[in-house]
Amino acid sequence: MEPAQVKRRNLPEFGHPVRPAKFCNTDRMFEVMEQRGIDGFVSYYDTNVYYFSGFTPSARHALQEANGLAAIVLSRHAPDHPIMLVGDQQFPFFLNQPTWITDIRAYAGGIRQLDLPDEHNGLHRFLPKAWAETEAGKHAAANYYIGLKAAVMSAISDLGLGRGRVATDNLSFAGSLDLPDAEIVDGYGMMKFVRSVKTAEELTMLRQATRINQLAIERTAAGWEKGQTWQEINHSYFRHAVELGGFVRGPSPLAVANPLPGEPDALLMQSLREMDYVIPEGAHIVIDGHGEWLEYCWDGGKTWIAGNEPTREGQRVADACGAALEEINAALVPGSTVSGLQALGRDVLRRHGLPRPEAAFIYFHGMGLEHGELEAPRGGGYTTGGALDWRMEKGMVVATHIFYPGDIRTRHWLEDITLVTDHGGETFFTWGTDFI
Repeated sequence: MEPAQVKRRNLPEFGHPVRPAKFCNTDRMFEVMEQRGIDGFVSYYDTNVYYFSGFTPSARHALQEANGLAAIVLSRHAPDHPIMLVGDQQFPFFLNQPTWITDIRAYAGGIRQLDLPDEHNGLHRFLPKAWAETEAGKHAAANYYIGLKAAVMSAISDLGLGRGRVATDNLSFAGSLDLPDAEIVDGYGMMKFVRSVKTAEELTMLRQATRINQLAIERTAAGWEKGQTWQEINHSYFRHAVELGGFVRGPSPLAVANPLPGEPDALLMQSLREMDYVIPEGAHIVIDGHGEWLEYCWDGGKTWIAGNEPTREGQRVADACGAALEEINAALVPGSTVSGLQALGRDVLRRHGLPRPEAAFIYFHGMGLEHGELEAPRGGGYTTGGALDWRMEKGMVVATHIFYPGDIRTRHWLEDITLVTDHGGETFFTWGTDFI
């Protein structure tokens, strides 16, 4: 009998398509491994496992980055033979998601029935019979291990890495492995370096993520009514982003707050649920939307005036910030530096006659699977790159922020998402530099 036709209602505008079978930058990965004298790489960070395989556990929100349900083992000497280890309860993910990795092995995960003998446990409990009889299913069943440690050790042994120099993005997990003859090194920062330059597949996902953000912001602004509060704007943006097919996290999808009249003109980068007020008509509202599509992040926005036209001074500030962004984008070429781009943007503000150009914030960070795809100096802690004078590389995707402080009718925010090319920055937004 043919299954009944399902009538779908209220699907997200951009849906949830299947991810590409491969979108990671393996050429850059193996080149960096060779440069740093690394033979193998063991990944147990959820973000990096996703990067290499497209795998996301069904309970990703509950596990966090360092406590995933899968691992990847790579060898520089066998670049076409990555090995993936997946918890048995998560193995059905690959029923619908293609991946370039063909050696996928299963291990007994955390929901074994310990009061029953082994024959009552196993991969067969989680796989449809027809799929278990495929070559992939048979391979996984023949390579089934009790626990992640045993599964990873099998991959390390098969790839000949037991005596090599092995990097890992999780030194805590690596410490549990029995590798007395291997040299274990920290590869967490190395992965950020690898991910900083995007593949064509990643660029497609990032462009789509940015498109969702732009549409959600535009629809939020278009739906404004007198008497609406700041938190109602947050909720409206949240709703539009999800309806478009995106995913946003709390406590607020809008990352920058908007001080009330008479308050200091600081850049408030905490937009909490506890802060609420009726938006005054004519107020300049900073909109900076955060979220993700297919795990790739979006960021950015600009200034919206609630139900009114800008004042002459407000428009002058907007024109100056727009001109600064355009010149920065033109200079976003390989080799350009954060400090040089900041100085360039500030000089434009100065040329436009804005008072206090030194009070403006001009900063940058990499974009991808997070808002910080840059390798930080050892011991430097986590950074989005704003405090480091890093150099641009071709293929990086960069978030450029310009904030000019002022009162409720002159403050201005402009943020762009841009691909670094040999000919300057290629912006992902399509809405120009003026007000929303």
